[in-house]
Amino acid sequence: MKSTSVRGERVALRSVVFLVLIALLHFDSGWAGVNQGGALILHADPSLEFTTTRLDYCPELGTVDCASAATEVSGGETVVVFALATFRADVSPRVRAVSFGLRYPQNLRVIAHRACADFEICQAGWPRSGYGTALSWSAVQTQPTIPVYWFAMYNAGGGSALVEIVAHGAQGATFADDTTPATLDRIEGLGSLGFDRPGATPCPGPSIPSGACCLVSGDCEFLSEEECTAVSGIYHGNSVSCETTFCTPAVGACCLPSGVCQVLNIIACSEAHGGIWIGRDIPCAPSPCPDFELTGACCFPSGACTWISGRECREQDGLFFGNVEYGACDPNPCPSPRPSGHAASSVGSAWFSTGMTASSKAASRGATWFSAIPVPALKRRSVPVALRTVRASSPP
Repeated sequence: MKSTSVRGERVALRSVVFLVLIALLHFDSGWAGVNQGGALILHADPSLEFTTTRLDYCPELGTVDCASAATEVSGGETVVVFALATFRADVSPRVRAVSFGLRYPQNLRVIAHRACADFEICQAGWPRSGYGTALSWSAVQTQPTIPVYWFAMYNAGGGSALVEIVAHGAQGATFADDTTPATLDRIEGLGSLGFDRPGATPCPGPSIPSGACCLVSGDCEFLSEEECTAVSGIYHGNSVSCETTFCTPAVGACCLPSGVCQVLNIIACSEAHGGIWIGRDIPCAPSPCPDFELTGACCFPSGACTWISGRECREQDGLFFGNVEYGACDPNPCPSPRPSGHAASSVGSAWFSTGMTASSKAASRGATWFSAIPVPALKRRSVPVALRTVRASSPP
């Protein structure tokens, strides 16, 4: 008997230590764990009659999934409400711990509550609105629908009301797996239950295959193939980990401050040579760089136009329209004055416009113009904006 008690105390201690460790971890959205894409929903079961003599309703939960969850109740009777972790049928969750909070108006009353997990560390004041709790199980939970908590609630009057699952104030809304250290996945869908009004069940969506994506910066992100393509990355295959993928900075044409084109990687182009990187695998023949020795229309942030060389235009923080058929400053081809927030590039002194006005006017004359090409997910390095030629038939 004593041996059983000691084992129970050890299990309890391990679970408490696990919860403490989870509280110290920081969520990193760049890494996806086995519990990615899961939801935490609320489900009311009017068939269960609440009594103060019954201590635990978790074993009373019938067969329910996200699609069949009841998210609306009527009247002022006390109902038993379950918080359920739910996952797609095609995934294999491994939930060891969960953190979340509640939000509800004053006319709702919670008169009893209990965790379906083995151990709980909650904020003082829980389960009042605005507070949160963290739970852990001694054994990892692997079923598609996992009972997490139950509440006995009723509407004390004053019209309809909504109780919502929200993030824990300190630990967010997360699932933790059983690895060491644990991987935390953000709970993607947070459900709600309505009293005399509809609630919501944000059921997990269809699986989107993802894998290692090498970005132009040389960093790796776990993305879908579509997301990887959108940021000009190289996709290495579904379920391929960034930990086993070696990425290098992308190589392509680099326009040096002199106007000369050289094939360099994006980091060397910007940091070592002060150039403007054009894009992955773009060659230097023919050169995509402007000829700064030519004269042409130069637009300034004020909206003024001056006929000078490309080099002078660049030195004076201008936008060079370059070798164009019309090229004159009359009519003025320049965009409206640069609005607040359009900063100059860190490369040289050239002004790189991001406005559609500049784009449209440049396109109408077949001009070369500078525009910011978005490169999402460049985490550690600052990469200058790129150069591209705009054609009247296909404005950017």
